[in-house]
Amino acid sequence: MRKSLSDYFDVFETNVTPAQLVKARALVLFKGILLNDKKVLKKVLEVQANSDEVLRLGAADDAGDELLVFHLVTLYQLLQLEAELVFSVFRRALYQGNLNEELAALGGQILVHKSVGRIDENIYVLARL
Repeated sequence: MRKSLSDYFDVFETNVTPAQLVKARALVLFKGILLNDKKVLKKVLEVQANSDEVLRLGAADDAGDELLVFHLVTLYQLLQLEAELVFSVFRRALYQGNLNEELAALGGQILVHKSVGRIDENIYVLARL
């Protein structure tokens, strides 16, 4: 039986704060990318194909450190939060957490790839440490 990315998220649906929900889903996504999980990578490619926003997945055989380049809007879409949180709550919850500390333990980090002065319009990157 094949699992979609949303199947991994089901365990995070009850009695959690928006910050906990965002952090849990982001960790599932970013860990999957860091570990080259084919199901997670396939989901990213599906969203990439259907999105007008910035989203680029680094090649698995690429020696570069950039694994995922994205806008916050595409991260919001990837985490499948549209039905649960409005974007402004998602953004606030994302910045309340300690996501980079958790990612460091997995060998990754989120960085600003290109700053354009507005959080929503900046381009971010999941990179290896």
